[in-house]
Order: sequence, then structure tokens, then C-alpha cells
Amino acid sequence: MKITALRKKELDISYYTKASFRSFVGKLGASFSFVIILMPIFGLIITFGNIFRIYLPGGSDNVLSKLFTSVGQILFLNIGVWFALAISIGFSKNKGAAVYVTLLSYIIFIVIINSFLKINDNNKNTFSILFWKALNQKIYLTDLFGYKTFNTGVIGGIMIGSLNVIFFNFTKNVSLPKSLSFFEKEKFALLIMPLYSFVFSLIFIMIWPILGFLLSWLGSQVAKSPNGLDSFVFRTIQRMLIPFGSSLLWQAPMWYTQIGGDLSQYQSQLLAEYLSRTNGISREIYDQIYNLGSLDIDSIFDILKTNNIEYLLNNIEEWIYQTSSVEKLWEISGDQRISIAILNSKYVSIDDCWNIGFRVTRFLTGGFVNSMFVLPTLALFLFLKNSNRKEYGYYISTALTSFLLGITEPVEYMFCFIMPGYFFLVYAPLTGFMGMTTSLLQVKVGTTFSTGLFDFVMNGVIPTINGQKTGIYWIPLVGIIYSLIGYFSFYLWFKFFDINIEKTKKISSWEIKKQCLELIEYFEGSKNIMSIEINNDILKLKLRSLSNLKGYHKWFKNFRIENGFLYFEINEERKKLMKTFVESFQVTNKLIMHR
Repeated sequence: MKITALRKKELDISYYTKASFRSFVGKLGASFSFVIILMPIFGLIITFGNIFRIYLPGGSDNVLSKLFTSVGQILFLNIGVWFALAISIGFSKNKGAAVYVTLLSYIIFIVIINSFLKINDNNKNTFSILFWKALNQKIYLTDLFGYKTFNTGVIGGIMIGSLNVIFFNFTKNVSLPKSLSFFEKEKFALLIMPLYSFVFSLIFIMIWPILGFLLSWLGSQVAKSPNGLDSFVFRTIQRMLIPFGSSLLWQAPMWYTQIGGDLSQYQSQLLAEYLSRTNGISREIYDQIYNLGSLDIDSIFDILKTNNIEYLLNNIEEWIYQTSSVEKLWEISGDQRISIAILNSKYVSIDDCWNIGFRVTRFLTGGFVNSMFVLPTLALFLFLKNSNRKEYGYYISTALTSFLLGITEPVEYMFCFIMPGYFFLVYAPLTGFMGMTTSLLQVKVGTTFSTGLFDFVMNGVIPTINGQKTGIYWIPLVGIIYSLIGYFSFYLWFKFFDINIEKTKKISSWEIKKQCLELIEYFEGSKNIMSIEINNDILKLKLRSLSNLKGYHKWFKNFRIENGFLYFEINEERKKLMKTFVESFQVTNKLIMHR
């Protein structure tokens, strides 16, 4: 009995907690993917808008340029909305009602904040809200759905999405008296939504100014770190988290929030760079504008008047209008989002940012070396070490996936589980050095999706052709050098530890456990499974409540329902997994039910 009780406790607490965390991380990654998958197409649309602006008559006023730029900005300037909706989709099992509730809640959130805003009469660049006074508009505010509100970006979207998912899942099954049954369950969640949205908005108004300040401060401190060190730390930790499926938790703050950078902190410096690049102003005038801090047109005019260069005023006003109202650069934060905007901007170049010490793309560029050169090389090495040459298609497909799309996991999973020492002690730090090297060489290539050839062309080659100084010629050279390092480090590791490459095709026990957890979640928990067995490659089970069977193709060819039982025809490559799943479930079920 003691052994049984101890085993039950282990299953109920330790094992379940790990499963819950992995499930949470998986859902979070799936949620973020709803937004991330849109970035390449919207980034491409912005790129075309920039091309039309440069090469067609009319420049920024060209119809095609305005059309493509405006459509492309739908995603990036409203990024918080899309993350809020994505969180709702991922954590409510695709419930349309949850998405509906979240969208309405987000709009209420915006309107309530707008209602409390008060622009200061004595200084139109500042505003007050509740007990907060004289806050900078360009740092804290943006326009959403025609309302001026807090520029919360991804952080605000995730918070609102999470809040609504929690309340929706908590209230969606609420039952009311028969006379009020019309308002129960999902309708009840919709009914109380304005109430908790109002309360949350008031709390948010109180905490966001300090939270926004802390995020900007943290971003400025990260930006002040030694060149290359931040890239090394970021990429090393990012790769170390790959086997656990949680790299996005580390990556997202750098790519999408103020921690990865905030353009609003560099307004006067970037104006000084623009005037130096386009009008060749003297160093003295450059320093005066550089040190202004904010874009105060009166202060700028005084500088121009003192130096007898009032003729630059029209250029400066045009620059302020384009960067503030058209490109809306001061509302953008995060290394990836900034890189997309800057690489397609006429008024702020990627070189301008680096010249003032703001190293845009430092968390991005090193990935191209790894995805396009190092990992395909390691895939080639694994193929040469495999005695079964008939499997060449497997290695070619993983190498091409990494090279073309920048999706690295298929190659990394081939060696991270059978060679964890190499993965964590050699490979992960090596990717850190790749990031450090590209940062030290001032290579400036952005990304909308990942770091494959597609993004290299869209965010490296095309911006270079359009006049951006990206330094992309370093990528092949650095890539070849690190490919050789990776190849020989692989060779030495294999030779020293006598690695058997055939094991790369075997599923590790950790991976089997992970897939079993996915199956349990697919069937809505182990308690929902009443009986389960396998007979002639058919999985037969009975559920307490019939779950949503969408997505069954991941494990099964097809299914049918007879006499309350579900019959699934198992995919060939999943037979071993299903056998393990059924055996472990039956053993665990007997153990827990034993008294």
C-alpha cells in the first residue's frame, strides 16, 4: 500500500506538473504561431511598398506604395490585437466565442484608457492619466481603431488575451436558473466581460506607466551592453531551450517588446543622422540636434536659426511627419519589428541606427549563418555517417528546410537527444559565437519569419539593392568558416565518444513520453478514457465524453464510431508509439485504481 500510494503521488504531482508545463509551453508556442506565420507575407507586402516608393513616380504618395505599405502595417502596427486573439485561440480550443469575447474586451480596454487621457495644455507633447502627470506621448501612446491609447504592444495583447481566456474558461460552463438559461454558459462569459474589462483597464492604467518605463529602461540597458555579448548570450540560451520546446519564451521579449529596443528613445539622434546623411550638416549642428532628446520643433527651429540654415526646416518637418504619422516608427519596439520597419524606411536607415549605438538586428542576423550553412553541413555529416544510404531523402529534406525556410528543429532533433553533451556544450555556444561574430562585423539582416534563404533575400538582398548598408557579403564567408568548425567538432565528438548514427532514427524515451502526453491531451485527459486496447493496428477506445477529433491525422489514417467505441487506424510510423501509450496507460490506470 505504501508503494502504491507513493507511486500514485509521483504520478499525480511530479509527472502531471511536468506534463502541464509542457502542455502550457506547447499551447503558447501554437498560439504565437498564429501571428508569426503572418509575418512573412505582411513583411513581403511592406517590402513591395518600399520598392514602389523608390522606383515609381510620386515616391511615398504613389498609390501602389501607399496601398502596399498600409496593408503591410495592419499586422505590425496592431500587433497587440493579434497576439490577444492568438492567445484566445490557443488556450480555448479554437472556441469562436472566446475570440469574440477577447476582441470586444480589447476594444473596451482601448476606449476606457482613451476616456481617462488628458493632453496637457501647456505642453501638447505630454499627457496625464489618473495620478500620472506629464507623460511623454511619443513613448506611451499610439492610435488604435481611431482612439489614442497606451502603446502596450505585444505585452498588452498577451495580458488581455490571457485574462479573457481565464475568465472564459472559468465561466463558460456556468449554469443559471431555468428562467435565465438563455444567459448561461458561453453567453454568461460574454455578459460579464464588460465588467471585468473595466476593472482590468483601471488597474492597467495604474501600473502601465511604471511597467512601460521599466521595459524601456531594461531595453536601454541591454542596448548598452558590449557589442557582441548580448548576441552571444541571446543565441546560446535560445538554442539550449530548443529541446524543451520553450525557446519562444526567451525569444519573444527580445523580438517583440521594448526589451529588444524602442525607437522612441532615439528620435533626435536619428534626425541628426538623417540630416548628416542627406544634407551634410556640420558636426556642431549635428551635436546640437543629437542632444535634443525629443523632437521639439521650436528647439529645432532655434538651432536652425542660430546657424542660418532655416532652409532645412521643410526637410525636418517632412521627416517628422513621415516617421511619426506615416511610418509610425516611434510606436514600434522589439528587434524583429524594428528591423522590418527600418529596412523598408526612406527616412531612417539601418546604418543610422548602428551609428548612434542602437544595434538593430543583433538578435536576428546570426541565425542566417546557422540555418543556411552550419546545420545543412551537420545534416550532410550525419548522412555520410549513416550506413543506410537509402535514407538520403530524409537528410536532404531536413537540410533544405533549414536552408530555405530557417526551420532548424528537424536537423537539431537528429542529434540533440543522442548527443546532449555536444548540443549543450559545443553547438549552443557555437551559435552564440555566430551571433557575436555577425554583430562585431556589423551585419544587418532582418527577418519576418525565420532565418532561411527566403528571409535573407527579402530582408537582406532587396534592402541592400535599395541602398541599405547591410553587410550581407559577410554572411557566406562567416557561414563557411563556422560550417568547417561545426563539421570538425562533430567529427571529433563522434570519434572520441564512438557515436552510432543509427540511433538518430530511434525515438528517445523522452520523446515518447512527450508524444504520449500529447495523445492524452488530444483525448481530453486520462480520466476521459474509459477503456483502450490495440488489435490488428486498430486503436479501440471508449471516452466518457466525445472530444473534438480534428487533427487525428497526426497519429491515425482514419476513424469510425460503432456502438459507442472509437476505432482508429494507426499510421505506420506511429505503431510503436501507440503500443507504448496503451501499455503505459493500462499499467498506470491499474496502479492508481488499486486499493
